[in-house]
Amino acid sequence: MMDDLISRQAAIDALHGYFDGMLETDTWSPCDVYELIEILPSADVQPVRHGQWDTVVEDWDSDEHCQCSECGAEFVLFDGTPRDNDFLYCPHCGARMDGEQDG
Repeated sequence: MMDDLISRQAAIDALHGYFDGMLETDTWSPCDVYELIEILPSADVQPVRHGQWDTVVEDWDSDEHCQCSECGAEFVLFDGTPRDNDFLYCPHCGARMDGEQDG
């Protein structure tokens, strides 16, 4: 089971909203903080995928392509390496192209 993730800014905003309205004489308990955190909506996130660019040379033309090791999508290299072309993430599947292995 994946843990719920919350926005740090949403938590800070909720705490400010609660405590800014309190007088110095008001009391609060840790239960108040727990209740505030429990009502925060979870963030919409996905695990980070990791991959690397594999270089492919097509026979039908002389353009060099790079291929995502995660999804197999191919992209034309205009000049240089995938990093030179600002391909730090796969535009097709979103994998981070850092060469790390998914575990």
